[in-house]
Amino acid sequence: METAAKKVLVVEDDEVVLILISHILARHSYVVHTTTDALQADELLSRQPYDAVLMDLKLPGGGVDLIRKIEQNNPDLLRKIIVVTGAMDEAAKLAHLPLHATIRKPFEVKSLVDTVHSCVHTT
Repeated sequence: METAAKKVLVVEDDEVVLILISHILARHSYVVHTTTDALQADELLSRQPYDAVLMDLKLPGGGVDLIRKIEQNNPDLLRKIIVVTGAMDEAAKLAHLPLHATIRKPFEVKSLVDTVHSCVHTT
């Protein structure tokens, strides 16, 4: 029996990085949905489940605010969040949360793919 492709939401306001991550994940057979701002990400997350959420913190609508909203409304989703950011000072403010991982920009492709793989295959 074949398993369904895993769905990943990528939230990134830098269009080049968004396209790069989307192509990398699509090449590894993930179904990728994208948005460039936290408000639309919140809307997408309310409509359907995702196996992983890759997101920057410096986003229109506030990436840290989105994570805090998820913490309040859907805390189980926190363990599916992978923060991909150059703003490590902002990421440090979230260290107490059970996020899956934080990846520093610029990132290595293998590291990104391995982290997403471990996230979607965590029960």
